[in-house]
Amino acid sequence: PVISKNSISLFGEFSIYDRQGKDITYMLSTRLRYTFLIILEHSIKNDGITSHRINELLWPDKDEYSVKNLRGVTISQLRKILSELDGLELIYEKGNFKLVMSQECYCDCSRVLELINSDNNSVDELNEIKEILLRGQMLKSINEPLLNSFKIFVEEKISSILPVYLENAFDAENYLLVAHLSEILLSIDPLNETAFLFQIRSLYQLKQINEAKKKYAVFTSGYQKMMNTKYPISFSSIVKN
Repeated sequence: PVISKNSISLFGEFSIYDRQGKDITYMLSTRLRYTFLIILEHSIKNDGITSHRINELLWPDKDEYSVKNLRGVTISQLRKILSELDGLELIYEKGNFKLVMSQECYCDCSRVLELINSDNNSVDELNEIKEILLRGQMLKSINEPLLNSFKIFVEEKISSILPVYLENAFDAENYLLVAHLSEILLSIDPLNETAFLFQIRSLYQLKQINEAKKKYAVFTSGYQKMMNTKYPISFSSIVKN
């Protein structure tokens, strides 16, 4: 499910919905899209991004005069489009461009990071994380090196906390949640052994034996290709442990 008013979705297909619930993603050209995502990244990670850094990333081969005009037009167009949403503003403050977002505007990436940074998540919040991440990989249809650092930053945050969620959910015998979360972690890190072991054990507990065997075959095949050796733990050993 995607919140369809005043929302920005980064997981799965990138999309922006205005205050009326209209999909306005098409209004962002490729350059506007990259500019928006770069500013969003630095608004989340830092306190925004300088105009000089934007110039370096987006127009590295342009002269100073051309870049100034291009940046001015780009920022103006972006502000006009984002004015279609409530609770979202692109501002220039203390030498940085940054996106300021209130509770009126929803961003799935910001929400996931907020939940991950929380000390203790409820079952409902874990399910919310799961529902967001199951939409697909972050910006899955945008293959742009400029955005790799953003993807890596978010994926590392997710990978660092999901093993804890897996263990807690497994101890609580919420095996369906474990199966979903382990699949998400394996999509980020295909050789994550913790996710793999929890996945096999949760599917076994759910009586999905054939599915567990298929997942075992996929993981061990990938393991052998990457490590040039057979995976040392048998299926029966995993499910009996």
